[in-house]
Amino acid sequence: MVNSITKSCANKMCNRKFDLKNPKKKYCCLHCKNQAAYNYKLENYAWEVELSKARLKNIQILEYLFNNDNTKIDAKLLKTMGFVAEATYLPYKSKFNEQLFRYGNLALIEKGKHDYIIIKTE
Repeated sequence: MVNSITKSCANKMCNRKFDLKNPKKKYCCLHCKNQAAYNYKLENYAWEVELSKARLKNIQILEYLFNNDNTKIDAKLLKTMGFVAEATYLPYKSKFNEQLFRYGNLALIEKGKHDYIIIKTE
């Protein structure tokens, strides 16, 4: 008969105890493992989590505009929609030497001080 070892889940949000088959196992399930990793990231890298959320929201905004044929846009409207300009990756130059900000499969090209064009990237 195999002796079963019971261990508490290492996730601070979980109070479950579970039987071990592998002595190296720390978490009772994959959900607890992912939750613990997310909580660690929130505690130690909160700025990165917020930036990541803002980037995802920026992508959703640009996809919405692009899918509704609103490819010419100004910075004021973007800001009104909740677009966070600070949550961009470093810009790079397009083949036409224009400044391009990439968001997922879409990009913003600066066409003036406050005007942008949304394009689909490859």
